[in-house]
This record gives sequence, structure tokens and C-alpha cells, in this order.
Amino acid sequence: MKLFDRISDTAPSFVARENRGDIRLRGYLHEAGLDTAFDSDKVEAFDYLKSVYNAHQETLGGYNWAIGAVWGKGYDKMRDLYLLGDLDVSEDLKIWQSANPDIRPIVFKNGMKADDFVNCGDA
Repeated sequence: MKLFDRISDTAPSFVARENRGDIRLRGYLHEAGLDTAFDSDKVEAFDYLKSVYNAHQETLGGYNWAIGAVWGKGYDKMRDLYLLGDLDVSEDLKIWQSANPDIRPIVFKNGMKADDFVNCGDA
């Protein structure tokens, strides 16, 4: 886990990042609701991210990579997940730089896929 220092008051309010290369997931932890939803426990927040990711593999099929943002809305544990697909995995950097990947956003609330799309705003 890598902890962040805020660069300025206008910077997004992410406080940590964790790479989960074994499951093609990079997670960001937002300070919103961290104290109420996760009792300020960053490890618990990242464990939540991984558990929801693992529990919903059927939803994630066919995507190359996932970027997740963990945050809290009151006492609710929220996770924004952005699935990236159709990525060119070749070594040719020029091909990757001009690629336009398929992006699918999904929001989870307390471990379940949310009906309404309310994300943290900084993600």
C-alpha cells in the first residue's frame, strides 16, 4: 500500500493506492467516509475492494484491467469500479498510446451492485 500526501487543496482526496497485480486490479482509497464506513482502517478498505472484486467475477469477464475507488457514504461501503477492455497488450508503445479502450463503470454499495450510479466524484 502506498500512502499519499495531498499536493494542494484542489487535488483529489485520495489517501492511498494499492496494486493487486495478481488479479489485474489497482485500487485507490478516497478519504470520503473512510472514518465512518471503515473506522479509518485502510487495510480493511482495500480488503473490501478485493473481496467485492473476487465475488463478482462473472460481471468482470472479458476485461483486461480494473481500477477501483473505495470510499464511504455515511456508514455504507462504496466501491466504484472501472473495467478497462479492448486494450492492446503488445510491446509497441505507439499502438497503446493511440488506443481507445472500452470502459465500463460499475458502482457497488455494501458489496452489492448498486441500482443508482452515484460515484465518489474524484474517480
